[in-house]
Parts: sequence; C-alpha cells; structure tokens
Amino acid sequence: MYTGLKDKNGTQIEIGDKTRLVLPDGEVREFDVRFKTVKRVTLKTLPGF
Repeated sequence: MYTGLKDKNGTQIEIGDKTRLVLPDGEVREFDVRFKTVKRVTLKTLPGF
C-alpha cells in the first residue's frame, strides 16, 4: 500500500519497505515502514502564551 511519500530518487515508499537514514556523523538508522496512529495529549498553556 502506497504511503503518499517518495524517496530521494522519486520511488514510491510503500508499507513493508525498509528505509535507511544516514546521519551527518556517519551513523546509519534503518526503519520498517508502517502506519501508526499516535494519540497526542492536549497541553494547557498559560493564559496569553
């Protein structure tokens, strides 16, 4: 299933694909592409903030 995202080469990223992120310091991080719903907590800010 297509995620609506594309990689740096313009190839569609699909659920189940493996992606790789290379950080400036040379560290490599690999990810499995999945859909996930995240519930966010509403924070109360100070008045006028």
